[in-house]
Amino acid sequence: MPTFESEVAHSLAPSLQPHVVMEFEAPYALLFPWVTQALGVIVFFLIHRFEVPIPYVGIMFCLGLAMGVGALRIGADDQLTQSILQWSFIDSRLILLVFLPGLIFRDAIAVNFDLFMVAFAQILTFALPMVLAGTFLTALFVMNVLPYGWSWSLSLTLGSILSSTDPIAMTSVLKKAEASPRLKLHLNGESLLNDASAVVLYTIFSLQFLSELDIDGLGTTIGWPEGIEIFFRMSLGGVAVGILFAIGLILMMYELDRRLDQENNVVQVALAVTVAYLAYYTAEMQFSMSGIVACVTCGILSSAYGKGLINDQSMMDSYLSLLEHLLNTLLFTLGGVVFGEIIANTDFRAHFEWSDWGYMFALYLAVTAIRYVQVGLVYPLISCIGLKSNVQEMSFFAYGGLRGAVGIALALSLDGSVREATLDEERRALTTKLVGLSGGVTLLTLLINGTTAGFFLRKLGLSKPTKTRKRVLQNFESSTLKFLLSEEQKLLAEPRFSNVKRAAIRAHVPFIAKASRTNIDKAARRFQQEAKSHPDEENIVSIFEMETTPHIDCLLRLSAHADNCPAELLQEIRQIFLELLEAAYRLQMATGQLNDHEDHGFNVGILLDSVAFAVEDCNHKDAIQDWQYTMMYRFRNDAEAFFSRRSLSTHINDKRACANIYQQLRINTVRAIAFIEAHRLAENKLVSYLENSSIVSDSIGTELHDLLRGAIQAILGESQVQVEKAEQLLKDIDPRDLNCITSHYVSIILLHRLSLRIEASAADGTLKEKEAQLYLNRVKRNIAHAHLCPSCHADSSSSAADGSVSMSTTLPAK
Repeated sequence: MPTFESEVAHSLAPSLQPHVVMEFEAPYALLFPWVTQALGVIVFFLIHRFEVPIPYVGIMFCLGLAMGVGALRIGADDQLTQSILQWSFIDSRLILLVFLPGLIFRDAIAVNFDLFMVAFAQILTFALPMVLAGTFLTALFVMNVLPYGWSWSLSLTLGSILSSTDPIAMTSVLKKAEASPRLKLHLNGESLLNDASAVVLYTIFSLQFLSELDIDGLGTTIGWPEGIEIFFRMSLGGVAVGILFAIGLILMMYELDRRLDQENNVVQVALAVTVAYLAYYTAEMQFSMSGIVACVTCGILSSAYGKGLINDQSMMDSYLSLLEHLLNTLLFTLGGVVFGEIIANTDFRAHFEWSDWGYMFALYLAVTAIRYVQVGLVYPLISCIGLKSNVQEMSFFAYGGLRGAVGIALALSLDGSVREATLDEERRALTTKLVGLSGGVTLLTLLINGTTAGFFLRKLGLSKPTKTRKRVLQNFESSTLKFLLSEEQKLLAEPRFSNVKRAAIRAHVPFIAKASRTNIDKAARRFQQEAKSHPDEENIVSIFEMETTPHIDCLLRLSAHADNCPAELLQEIRQIFLELLEAAYRLQMATGQLNDHEDHGFNVGILLDSVAFAVEDCNHKDAIQDWQYTMMYRFRNDAEAFFSRRSLSTHINDKRACANIYQQLRINTVRAIAFIEAHRLAENKLVSYLENSSIVSDSIGTELHDLLRGAIQAILGESQVQVEKAEQLLKDIDPRDLNCITSHYVSIILLHRLSLRIEASAADGTLKEKEAQLYLNRVKRNIAHAHLCPSCHADSSSSAADGSVSMSTTLPAK
């Protein structure tokens, strides 16, 4: 069998040989896939930034095409060219083993099992009669219309490859259009079982074709009885292997069902991917059964009976989506590379003549027409069973049958098998032409059907009407206004925000800027009524609003037992307090009072680090001194002193000179406010700990309880010393500047809470992804402006001139 180097030397044009006949370096193989992923990131950004309707994988196929043409036409000997050539000669078996398990398992485990079983008869109809009909009709067209003189087995092989559909480009279209779940399930379910049956047919027909090449050890003659026996053996055997691996996966998931252990969550994801690849390999390589059927069966059963055992469903979905994205990006680009090598028309491969382009387009039209014939033949049955359907949905179903990853992988695998087995160009030309035709049809379905699918969906009336979306957005904005006014009332009721100017909030917080006086008054009355009806309710906000409680004041006045506490007890209480303190910071992050994306996570990092340093002190039995650790990162003292002695308003005209000083003061002020709030929350929790211990004081003894009380009093005293230092920093700031910064801080808190609400609305389906992103972009812009805005907003008129973005007036309805 020819080696890789001799293969290249024989195949390339003489002018290219000096560049390529060298021995390829193995590390070069890493270059092509990661350059491909880097290009994919750029393409993905541009598609979403400029709303390009062309499917992502279609563009990646075109980029691969350019790489393939360039690698042969330019004939460079650089590392990327050599890496491209290495990948174009990847082992035929590796193509299927590397790409298919990850792609198939991701789709299978995401299936809604209940709906799948209801529609199983429909999906089975799509996967068996339709695939068989499509394979034979395509083969008839190839044999009787195209002038290649192909055999029946090669024509059937091409027909089976083109019978495999891929819903990847349709998924985003259906999601944006909010199409019915039934249509989504029909497309996704058809793709799963369709791929499985197409691969089984491909295996049978390709073995027959390879036997016709008369190459030792390649292919086998298969009659109709043997073909039927292979079909059922591969299908049913694949199901059996998939069931066994699904049982193993579910049992292992059960053993790893520890939701609070993050490492177990990661191991569960790794286990799922591992089982997918092992199931495929075992079925395909060990038992000569269908690996795709095994993967589909394993994924569907794992979804049905093991989903409740997944500790972190979000992590599982995200990782499998990442794997799918990486594999699709690489596979479609590789398919484009091989297609590019074919159309480059060098001596590297058989030429793809101009007439072949016409035959390729004719084949695309024929495949599209055959698809409509298939759907038309089964429609009377489909409309009566399972989830049923209608003419509009089946019309789009026929149009949306794009060719994709599985077909590309099969075509590349067959071409690789022939090129590895022989140097005879006449035999190689057969599979070269097959890859060219199948690759071209795949590209045309992506560029034509994929690009126009959204328009076709709207014309069929299968997308949600624009008026409905407008009403949804109006309801969202109305409910969001009530939410923001309620949150504003809660924040302004806190003593630390008693002097906040509403003009700053109106200037920077969308929706509130347009709130009428009536709406504001209603929100105030609702807040007062809630406060009266739930005076003792301890929600997150009320905990943060608490001043030092009478319990703490009382404890601080007590000195008995405080000086006699054992050092070990003091150390234990300090550790408890510091754990509560860290939890308080994270609670502020969850409620929008701190954000690890603001100022590059500066304040969040400092505050969490201060707790870590205090814990280290605690291990050495030292008192709590966490405030000093927040000042280790302090900005230059002379700048802060200069600013604190003068009001911001006296420097407002010198923006360039004051910008950095203002940001320094703002960051320090926010840090001090967050520090004080976290200590107060931790103090109240520690007092609650003492109250709980008072309930069981009889069981622990009066003396021990008194020691505990004294220890807690001592730790609260240490905390109060730190709080006083932070409060002193705020007192040193000019009141006008402090009021300006605090007013903007409240605005930023509200904006962060608005972001959380928008994200939740996108997650539950109230907002489309695009709509939510537009809202979030405007919130992000307002947050950035609130950070930089030094205006004191003396009156409401300033809100119109400060440049903030009011999303309710700028967001398009659609």
